Amino acid sequence: MLKGLSSGVNRVRSYFGYDAAEPKNKRKSRSGPIKSEDAVLGKSARRKVISTANEVHRNFAIAGWMIRKHLDYTTQFSFQCKTEDEGFNNEVEEFVKERSKKTNCDIAGRHDLDMFMRIAEIRSLVDNDVGILRLNTGHSQGAEGDRIRNHPKPNKNDTWVHGVRTNKAGRALDFAIFNRGKGGNGYEFDRTVKAKNLYLHGYYDRYDQVRGVSPILAGLTDLQDVDEGFDLGLAKLKVEQLFAMAIFREATEGFGGPTQTEDDDEETEVDERKYQVDFGAGPVMLDLDPGDRAEFLKSDAPGVNTTGFLNSVIAVTLKSLDIPFSFYDESFTNFFGSKAAWQHYDRSCVTKRQRNRSLRDWWIVGQLQWGVIHNEIKLPSGIRLKKQFWEWVPNGMPWWDPLKEINGDKAAVTGGFDNPYDICKRRGNKSFEDNIKLTAKAFKFAEKMGVPLDFGIVPQTVEVVEKDA
Repeated sequence: MLKGLSSGVNRVRSYFGYDAAEPKNKRKSRSGPIKSEDAVLGKSARRKVISTANEVHRNFAIAGWMIRKHLDYTTQFSFQCKTEDEGFNNEVEEFVKERSKKTNCDIAGRHDLDMFMRIAEIRSLVDNDVGILRLNTGHSQGAEGDRIRNHPKPNKNDTWVHGVRTNKAGRALDFAIFNRGKGGNGYEFDRTVKAKNLYLHGYYDRYDQVRGVSPILAGLTDLQDVDEGFDLGLAKLKVEQLFAMAIFREATEGFGGPTQTEDDDEETEVDERKYQVDFGAGPVMLDLDPGDRAEFLKSDAPGVNTTGFLNSVIAVTLKSLDIPFSFYDESFTNFFGSKAAWQHYDRSCVTKRQRNRSLRDWWIVGQLQWGVIHNEIKLPSGIRLKKQFWEWVPNGMPWWDPLKEINGDKAAVTGGFDNPYDICKRRGNKSFEDNIKLTAKAFKFAEKMGVPLDFGIVPQTVEVVEKDA
């Protein structure tokens, strides 16, 4: 009776709580101690996921594609200086263009700025984060995430978290950088870098998180499973191509036949197969006895259900980077579905682009400081580096249906719902001022050559369909 009463009390309690807080035997328990993300992804676990992510990125085409597609939308920017001094704007933009070249940007001399930043985003996804060092020469140097490790000889009162020395508030103070050992294997301590000279580029979802954790980890095991599923499906398909034929015939004898003895003449062995078929000689016609039949052995490999399930898993893994499935399978939906998916994805890229803007802002401040010190550039009166006077404009998406969308943009400007500056940002990588300058240059050149130009927008035609009487 007491046992039944206790069960009833517990049942009543559950009416006023969360089902997720009540343990069930129907599913795998996900409960555990609440720890910091750096403790959850400890030293050993971090090493394993980095190794696995690199292996998947290296060998699975879909994983490489989804990362590249993410980069196409989040790492492509053009630099624009935004002061009232047009001459200074041109000077700064030319300075940035020069400093972006691989000989001035990368200390190794391999990557220009755009590729350098693209690789930084790749490493933040595959290695969870990456360190970008600011050097005295004005160059930048990348330190992959696994090369940032705890100091081999820390001071007694220091707090090190996966290669980052922090204060009590969790602010990074120093980073311990390691080089790869001989032959690219192992690690050798190199130096400690002050936090002001290193930008740790990663993904952060918690306030007390010190090292980055890639969003792709949520779909990493599924990517492995899909890759293995493809391999097994292809293996099954190859086996099926080595076709075989089975001949079924009615039994004319009972079970068990004559057993060969030592007295049998082995030299007079005869092939007792009823039908001898050789497909290597070309097409074959089988003349079978009544009741006999021949069938090719085959199977539905990999099968509609298998491919459908694999596509579902792929769709889930793409969601780790918010990529729509229609990007992977263009035939999945129609034009309007594709555009709607793109618009939702573009919205999800806003904060991801801001991460890369912040990295580029940190880089440009260092370049301008270097330029001022080395007399490569001179700041006008009233211009300070503490107050941002530039903008990294993401490369826009061209018009899907140019005639309709251009007329729509024009109507939005006329109605006061939009402006040419924002439209130019969305549609391309040139500023409104640059477009006006180039247009004026085109008119001037055409006038000089005696060629008339007309940039008027062609009115959109409207088809009228008469209703049948």
